[in-house]
Amino acid sequence: MDAVILAGGFGKRLGKLTEDLPKGLLEIPGNVTILESLIGMFIASGIVKIYVLTGFFHDQILKFVESLDYKNIQVIQAKNYEKGPLFTFENAKELDIIGDFILCPSDVMFQQNFLSDFLRNYKKNSLNIPYSIAKKNSRTNTLFIQDKEETSSEQIKVLGFNKLVINNPCKGVTPIPIMILNKNIFEYVRKAIELNETRVIDAINLFIKEKNDVFAQNLSHMEWYDVDTPEIYAELKSKQMIKKDMASKYRLKNLFKGKMVNAITKLFLKMKFTPNKVSVFGFLNAILATLLFIFLPYPLNSIIFGVFLFWIMLLDGVDGRLARMTSQITFFGGVLDSMLDRYSDMILLIGFLFVYPLDLFILFPFYIWVILGMLGFAMVSYTRSMGEREKLGSLDVGLGARTERLFIIFVSSILLFPFIGLIIVTIVSHVTVIQRVIHFYHQSKY
Repeated sequence: MDAVILAGGFGKRLGKLTEDLPKGLLEIPGNVTILESLIGMFIASGIVKIYVLTGFFHDQILKFVESLDYKNIQVIQAKNYEKGPLFTFENAKELDIIGDFILCPSDVMFQQNFLSDFLRNYKKNSLNIPYSIAKKNSRTNTLFIQDKEETSSEQIKVLGFNKLVINNPCKGVTPIPIMILNKNIFEYVRKAIELNETRVIDAINLFIKEKNDVFAQNLSHMEWYDVDTPEIYAELKSKQMIKKDMASKYRLKNLFKGKMVNAITKLFLKMKFTPNKVSVFGFLNAILATLLFIFLPYPLNSIIFGVFLFWIMLLDGVDGRLARMTSQITFFGGVLDSMLDRYSDMILLIGFLFVYPLDLFILFPFYIWVILGMLGFAMVSYTRSMGEREKLGSLDVGLGARTERLFIIFVSSILLFPFIGLIIVTIVSHVTVIQRVIHFYHQSKY
């Protein structure tokens, strides 16, 4: 399935926030823009191709999307975009889209797993719109649907947008600004334009009037924001669903998303490496690093070990970047990468048992620190996966994530004191577990 993002508007209702900036490029906590979050959600859900139809801020959006290094995103300046979103959307008629596709504006923010829930139950070859009974839309739109008992996964027929097109018993709900449709809609887009309409919902009403089925899906349990006013933007920035601690904003893994990782990713792309091959390659490097640490003499073993750790840190960012660039994000790939990372961490720690078998450090035999380190590493990963499994968003918070742990041991190894690095990361790991449990507790309130 493909996706079309409408980004042609000027964003007047956001006032000074969008005087020189498109709405989709407003930042949210975590140093991420709304548009990047939206694109990331699409890619994580297996969307094949993403088209961004622009207007007033075409150059800014084009430059931003190019900086993301995602392969299957095309930015197109729409014709007649200044006349309204319906005219911008009409440009999608010429796109190379087959079958159903997603349509949404560039200024919406969704809870993690929103799209996967929507895609799981939508009706194919039909127009599908999610709705909420829990909150109002800033655009004050109303979706009229059949008034009947429903289950959480059942699709209800839509009777009209902002007005009752089909006269049946109905109830009004809040439409969530994203939909699944196909190219059949463009016949009605043209008819709506001929009637001097400017909104996509006007074309949908004509579509319904001709007795075409439009279905609504209740996603009231999901958090979402239509960022159309300064008040909603302020609310979005304060919400726990996307909020990260201040330490996470300056996370080392974010620093490793720069030119070095990009260069390695592009090299592996030319070598026809897949993301899964990169994950396996990183695991093999961890084994080699441990063997060299054990068998080489000091201080050479410490320096070589540190160099390998830095290389492994870079590889840890390459597989994910390569998956996004080539649209090869899969469930299996994520499981494989996570599993090999855990094995790599344990193997690296086991190396310390051979290098410092009987040494005492800070009142404890060193093997006690290694065991505590293994427990800390495992629990940091476990708390994150538990939070994401419960659909509470990412728990990738705290100072002891994998990149930080490897970096600390890398620095201490280069300085010829690798054992000091292990003690530090052991303590930091358990502190991070506590941070994540507290974060988990606050997330569960929303």
